[in-house]
Amino acid sequence: MDKLGVPESRPYPVIFFELQGRRWAMGLEWIKEILQARGLGAMPNANQAIAGLLNVRGEVLPVLKGAEILINKAAQDISLDLQAQQSDKEKRVVLIGTHGASLGLMVDSVLKIGSFDIDTAGRGDLLERGGAPMWWKGDFALRMSLDKDGIPVPLLNVARLMEYVKDMNRPGPA
Repeated sequence: MDKLGVPESRPYPVIFFELQGRRWAMGLEWIKEILQARGLGAMPNANQAIAGLLNVRGEVLPVLKGAEILINKAAQDISLDLQAQQSDKEKRVVLIGTHGASLGLMVDSVLKIGSFDIDTAGRGDLLERGGAPMWWKGDFALRMSLDKDGIPVPLLNVARLMEYVKDMNRPGPA
């Protein structure tokens, strides 16, 4: 990775996953494991973006609702019916690890392992595409690429996601 977190390997190995019918990519180097979303423990008074806690071989990890964090609210409203059709037990938890910190990201499905074409990936040109509202939250998209049908696929900025989780845990001003 370069100093901005942009992958340098070409092609960049990723998993493709889906949130509310929309495809995302995440670098393989961040992924520890993929599990079924079963056995989540409740977290009373937790942030609405937290699905619960998951015990993974004695390590208790927070699990985030991927769609809550990564999809814009307007797009979530459009696809609420799709989300309601799938129970949490059918979803997957992608365990992400970096520098001693780990967490789970709940996704609707993991589609495949593949590669992300860094050479053709951009940011500004796809983020500003035709003035249409973005369905993804831009600060979580490190790079963009187009799939075979010309649909934008964001590459998840895992470092930014980890920062977001740390910020969630900081107390606000009194």
